Amino acid sequence: MSNGDMGNETERRFLVRGEAWRKSAKKEVEYRQGYLSLDPDRNVRVRASADDAVITIKGKRQGLTRSEFEYAIPLEDATLLLSEVCQKPLIYKTRFTIPANRQKWEVDEYQNENQGLIIAELEVRRNGHRFAKPEWIGEEISEDERFNNAALVEHPYRTWRGAAVGLAKYYLRHSESVPEGLSRSLHEQLDVAITELTDSQELADEGIHEARKCLKKTRTLLRLARPILGRVYREQNTQMRDAGRKLSELRDMQVLADTVDQLKEKEELPSAAKPALERMRGIILRRKEELFRQAEQQNELPGVVEKLREIRTAISAWPLERITHETLMSAFEESMQRGQLAFAAALKNQQDEDFHNWRKRTKDVRYQLEFLHKMWTDVLSGYAANAKQLEQALGKDHDLAVLRGMIPRKTSQEKKDAALLAAVIRDERKVLRKEAESTGQLLYGESPKLWAERLERCWQAWK
Repeated sequence: MSNGDMGNETERRFLVRGEAWRKSAKKEVEYRQGYLSLDPDRNVRVRASADDAVITIKGKRQGLTRSEFEYAIPLEDATLLLSEVCQKPLIYKTRFTIPANRQKWEVDEYQNENQGLIIAELEVRRNGHRFAKPEWIGEEISEDERFNNAALVEHPYRTWRGAAVGLAKYYLRHSESVPEGLSRSLHEQLDVAITELTDSQELADEGIHEARKCLKKTRTLLRLARPILGRVYREQNTQMRDAGRKLSELRDMQVLADTVDQLKEKEELPSAAKPALERMRGIILRRKEELFRQAEQQNELPGVVEKLREIRTAISAWPLERITHETLMSAFEESMQRGQLAFAAALKNQQDEDFHNWRKRTKDVRYQLEFLHKMWTDVLSGYAANAKQLEQALGKDHDLAVLRGMIPRKTSQEKKDAALLAAVIRDERKVLRKEAESTGQLLYGESPKLWAERLERCWQAWK
């Protein structure tokens, strides 16, 4: 609206899934906005970009429609209002304009206190207006008041999943002893996992994904302490592995759906492959719905959460006080050795299970480097980034292997799809394995003993 414009606004709002939308984004503007009134029946907003500013008054919502009055104001005035008058925190977001299906979508990617939230909006002529949705459009939130910008001032998105998420720091601090750092990090990662699985009233992909990562980090910390923990390590690692598997069954279907979406974006994709991939995506999402329904019916997540709470309580009885920095160096040397052996086996045998094992060993190296990186931040962070890059390539290779195994082959159409998709998957895996071999040479090019000696020198200089 221009200066002095008034009228009615009817918007449909959706969460955004995946990253495919970025390729179609045509325009981006960074906004700062704040509120002089958060009253839902008469809220008053100040919004500024780098070039101009407006003040907007919105009336009471009637369904998806509400009255709106907008006026241009001097940028200097807006800056003063935002810094000194508007309620805090301010909303920071980048707006992208995306044309799709003869519609103009606006996608807002939030920053700061609302980092991680991406919302797509479409202004429609009336309630009930029908329109085609791009593939990256997710759950509709048009009537979910929590996602309103004014609501995000009082309850920022990053607080929704609990304070534990933001407070967790997965690295050994200079001020900590090794036992202190391990104990703190173990508690924090389990706290975040529990928070992710209990904050929502229903199963959610993001919470399950974050909880899985926390469990993987926790198991990696256990491996650093394995020389001392002995039987405790074996028992607790098994319990965490079993808990993680329950989460994996739920998360993997969404990962496979995302994998299909990424294949569909390939420029060299045969024309017949896209509808075949779309049919495959439907199979995956139906399987996902089935797994989530079973998990809810069997009430599985509360059991996982209870097990994680038991493990967290047990930490105080573990002999962590016996762990020294030499323990960490020795354990990391072993992780590097296992990674090198897995690397060699994968290249020699070219079997899916060997590449998957190599991925798991690389994940250990990555998370252990991240935990120790403060000893020499610039160098160790670089190696951790290399390990992450390698792990991601191997992870995509594994996802494609799983996807290939899920392709049905009963009907004539399914057999055609299977032949076509098998070729697409094979070509993509060749690229990924070549990338993995190149990155693996960088990460595993030195002997584990040299790695242990390097970390020992880092420790002596750091402490």
